[in-house]
Amino acid sequence: MFNITGDNMIFRKKQDDEALISLKVKKAFKQDIGRPIVRIDPDIIKTRRLNVGDIVLLVGRKMIPGIVMPSHPTDSGKNLVRLSKNFRKNLKIDVGEEIRIKKVEVSKAQKVILTVTTPVEPSVLDRLKDQILNLLEEKPVIEGQEIDLVLPNYSHLVNVIVSYTKPKGIVQIDKTTKAGFDHIIHKDPISLLEVWMGEDIVVYTIGEVFEGKLAGFDPQLNIFLEDARIIDDDIVHKVLIINGANVISIRAKGV
Repeated sequence: MFNITGDNMIFRKKQDDEALISLKVKKAFKQDIGRPIVRIDPDIIKTRRLNVGDIVLLVGRKMIPGIVMPSHPTDSGKNLVRLSKNFRKNLKIDVGEEIRIKKVEVSKAQKVILTVTTPVEPSVLDRLKDQILNLLEEKPVIEGQEIDLVLPNYSHLVNVIVSYTKPKGIVQIDKTTKAGFDHIIHKDPISLLEVWMGEDIVVYTIGEVFEGKLAGFDPQLNIFLEDARIIDDDIVHKVLIINGANVISIRAKGV
């Protein structure tokens, strides 16, 4: 068993390396495009005691989770894994290259922030939020993962990046997950602040950069930080109130 934190893996035992399975990448079947399905050589599933529906970590130049399904019988004995273009893009690998996989445990997502990179108007994004969450529900995701979504009754592909998760590692979004939405153009700081309540955040203002634990805020973006400090000179404050008019951007510490 190993722990996963962002892009880092900590192997607890030497045999973990041996438990990783090396497979050659082929293109996904057409019916799996847009789904988090990892089609694996049926012989590998049997000999490595994997089960249909297991969640595995795929390790290429980057890492991403996927759900195990058996490949076609014609792939038996060939050490193949079939991955969609979106999987290959996240892993930064191409067809014909090798990746490694390992079964992993998954946590429930307490909080997530999803950054929509597809240009849409704020009113359109508001309509799409529930659809995005519905499509991601119960699917394994990891911080930094990029996902292309086909939404019902929307003509364009929507690209979403999982910008922040609590806890770290592989998580599954469900109906209890507190989700905030960011957008590359139309920022919604209130949505993000709701997710970051009680978390360590960094606040960029016109004059200073502050960090501390978010203790509260109001609609005018007056932000209350506990144990805050000015990053430049490390001056510690018990509680800091920032005038919202000076706020340029806000992010979770470490994001």
